[in-house]
Amino acid sequence: MSARESSVRQAQGVGKDTGGGLQPSAGGVHPDLALPHLPYGDAVHAELTASGLEPDVVEAGVRREPGCTRELFLTVSWSPGHADLDREVWPDGLTLAWSHLTGWSTHDGDTVRTLDDDLDDLAPPVLIADAVLHLAVHGLHVPWVPPVGGRWVHADGLDAALDAFAEREVNR
Repeated sequence: MSARESSVRQAQGVGKDTGGGLQPSAGGVHPDLALPHLPYGDAVHAELTASGLEPDVVEAGVRREPGCTRELFLTVSWSPGHADLDREVWPDGLTLAWSHLTGWSTHDGDTVRTLDDDLDDLAPPVLIADAVLHLAVHGLHVPWVPPVGGRWVHADGLDAALDAFAEREVNR
């Protein structure tokens, strides 16, 4: 079992490595995908890679905490010692996380910071890459000011797919 499979199982969920690519259909996001956020994860991964910040691990899946509803998630991680991270700022590596319930957050092992005030839940990948570029150098203690706001070009389609996912959850 790979480390990726192990971490997905530890999260008690089902995941998919988005590195192989599942691009949005011509209309953006397919509402019937079991994991409708995969095209968004692919777009974020592609933009991070294009920006020179290729993560070590990208995970996407669905998890359920005991007593809670299922949650769609993306996790983008840079391991300790990654060449693009300031080692003094990120001695334990950097993790960027997204959930359809809570939006974007980042953590360094001990400190968790939500990025709700700075990023729309479905922010354009170029904006996420800008945030990661800032975080890689400055960490969580120097505020990041987004250059612009906005949403991912396929956000409306993903919103509809997330609504369909939530509706299926209610009817389970």
